[in-house]
Parts: sequence; C-alpha cells; structure tokens
Amino acid sequence: MVPPRAGTVPDRNTQPLASSLRVLQMNLCNSGIARCYTNGRSISEAIALIRRLAGSGSAPDLVAVNEVCLRDVQNLLPVLARVWPGDFTWSLFAPARDRATGPAPQPFKCRNQDPYGSGILGHVPPASFHGITPLVGRYAAQSGDREERAYGCAYLTGNLYACVTHLSAEDHRVAFRQCQELLRKVLPGFERREGNQLTTVVSGDFNLLDQPGTYGVGNCIPRGSYRTGDNSLQHVVVAGGTTGAHSIFPMQFTDHPALLATVALSRA
Repeated sequence: MVPPRAGTVPDRNTQPLASSLRVLQMNLCNSGIARCYTNGRSISEAIALIRRLAGSGSAPDLVAVNEVCLRDVQNLLPVLARVWPGDFTWSLFAPARDRATGPAPQPFKCRNQDPYGSGILGHVPPASFHGITPLVGRYAAQSGDREERAYGCAYLTGNLYACVTHLSAEDHRVAFRQCQELLRKVLPGFERREGNQLTTVVSGDFNLLDQPGTYGVGNCIPRGSYRTGDNSLQHVVVAGGTTGAHSIFPMQFTDHPALLATVALSRA
C-alpha cells in the first residue's frame, strides 16, 4: 500500500530531502491476540508520541511499526501528514502470512479480521519526490509458528530505501537467518533491480539482542553498515549512511519502548 500522497497541497518552495532523518521504531502489540494487547490504546499512545516529538522539534521522518493491523497504518498516515504539511506522505504495509491457509499463505489476521503485520510511513518534500517502488515479501527461513514473518521496503526514487521487518520470536537462529536474508540478499537484489545504490534504512523488531555470540544482531549486519537500538530487540540498521544520536521512550500500552534514531544519509 503506497498512497502517492496525503495531506495538504505541496508547497512548490519546499527544500529537498534533508541530509539526516529521524526514524521512530515502535512495536505496538495491537493484533488483539497477544497478551500485551491493550484494546487499541497503544495506537493512541503512538499518535500522542508522534505529536509530542513534532512539538519539541524532533518530528520523525520515518515511522516503522510492528504487530499492527492494516487500519492502524491507515490511521497513522494522516497524523504524519499533519506533522509534515505540504509534503508527500506515504505508507507501506507488509502482512505476515498465515501458514494454516495453505501452500500459498494468505495474510495473517488481527482479531478484527484486518491483515496483521508491519508498516512503515514517511514523507518526502515535493522537490525530492520522484515516485515510490514497493517490495513486500515473506522470508524463506521460517520457524514452525503459524505466523510467517515478512518484510516491506519502499524505494523512494533517487533518495533512499526504507524498510520495516519483524523477525521470528520463536527461534533466534531463524531470526538470524531472516536478518541475513534481508540485509545480504533481498536488499542488494532490490538495489540492483532499481539501478541505484543509496542509503538504506531498515527498522524493526529483530528479536535479536546486541550481544557477543553467533546469533547476536551485530553478526548479521553487513560490513560497513551501522546499527543502533533500544538495548533489547528493536534496531535501526543503516547501509550507505551512519547512525547518530538515539532516544528511548517508555510506552505504557505495549511491551516495547519506542526508539527514535537519527540517520545521516550518504550523498554518494
């Protein structure tokens, strides 16, 4: 799902894409199924955080969310559009797949029967907007769980690649293979297909810790990439750029904090 724009009429004098971006990563536990579900209050809390950050001069440029329903992403989009009036705002939804639906799995469903998965949203100044190409898929490596994990990426033509993912929680070995698949196979293939190597930002709940050992998140990240995280399972990985300062915000209505990371873009 990549709407071409939302919000107000673009301002023709808007400046090009900035040299750094703020990425807000949140696992909102809003499927209606997991124990951490709080009757949708995590969505309201996320909206309030976005508005609070905007009011303090730290408005997020990219918002990545895990464990949400399709309509949650649809409801977040106009919030971002109001934060960035005059810009193109866009969203992409990557549904998890339901193994129980057969050899060609259908989207996993929230309790409200909406597709369940991850989403990423962003904005682009009109001077820099040249179209968006989506890439959504499920991993070859999966655990035995009914929910098959997925990724979603958007190529903002001439600007950057922005991705969201939620890796396996059942088996850290599977999560590690999924991490490698996305960062070392899927994304390089996407770049070759589009013919551009630009900054890539991958945000999500990796279900991998930053710790020594074979299955630490650092070992799945390609050389030359940078990572920051919430000191637990959520991470922002950058290739073709660098990570800067980050902040962690406690969340009351989900079992993960929110992570705000600054990313410097490469102009090479």
